Amino acid sequence: MSEWHFVYEGEPIPKGRPRTTRTGHTYTPKRTAEAEADLAKQFKAEVVGGPFPLSVPVEVVASFYTKSKTADLDNLLKLTLDALNEIAWKDDKQVVSIQAKVFRGVKKPATELTIIWRSA
Repeated sequence: MSEWHFVYEGEPIPKGRPRTTRTGHTYTPKRTAEAEADLAKQFKAEVVGGPFPLSVPVEVVASFYTKSKTADLDNLLKLTLDALNEIAWKDDKQVVSIQAKVFRGVKKPATELTIIWRSA
């Protein structure tokens, strides 16, 4: 069993719903796209030379520390899993187990992740 621990300092951002223009074009909200890109960039910077992206089943343990009093846990988790697609794992369908918690109203926001997998 192997694991990798990652801490992203900064306010966790919930995944925003896709938006549709009057012409029918669907797009990801700017705030969501920027948050996913920043999380992915930080993860890549920390795992240089690591075993990623994994191609085996993974377990994710996530803790979100947010200043918000209303942060939605499933949307925080969705942004994180989507941001790490093709970076931590090849596809988020490999995530077979999730343990997640949100701590609201904190002074020092962050996202803590532990990725656990069995070597093939």
